[in-house]
Amino acid sequence: MYSKKTFSSSDNSVVSGSLKKPDATNLPESIDIEIHSLASEQVNQSKFVKANDFSLVPKEHRFTLETLNTSAHFGITVNKGDSNIDVQSKLVNYINNRNIGVNASLINEDGNTAIVISSAETGKPATDDGLLFSFVPEGAGQNLVNVFELNNVKSRPTNSSFSINGDEHVSSSNHI
Repeated sequence: MYSKKTFSSSDNSVVSGSLKKPDATNLPESIDIEIHSLASEQVNQSKFVKANDFSLVPKEHRFTLETLNTSAHFGITVNKGDSNIDVQSKLVNYINNRNIGVNASLINEDGNTAIVISSAETGKPATDDGLLFSFVPEGAGQNLVNVFELNNVKSRPTNSSFSINGDEHVSSSNHI
């Protein structure tokens, strides 16, 4: 006997559905899913600095980018004559080339630039600070982590919240 299962959403751009054939016989005739909120990533935004100014002392600035799964060590050499945007561009490229689940981009507003760093993962982790990544400066003295304020959290990671047939659920992802 053939039993047809269908999926519909009030907004298919937000919620879509698929079903693996062996699971179809285990489902009730109707499932009501209500999405209260989607899981989100962590987003940090550094402070805006004048792109063509020189905020950093020429030296090697060392720091660690810690994620839930790894710690990546960085050394960014700032040479005499490197402007803020030069250093920020290096930093964005170094972070993106490491493929550690964190993406960086540079934004420019009226000659002032800032770095936006976002996690590839979503959901609030079970860590003391509830964050998916953080920067740890190394060494004494001035460091680009502090000068650019890379640990400035613009939005904290959140879990999704939804109900299935009236039962409340939370998830670190947006997959049900």
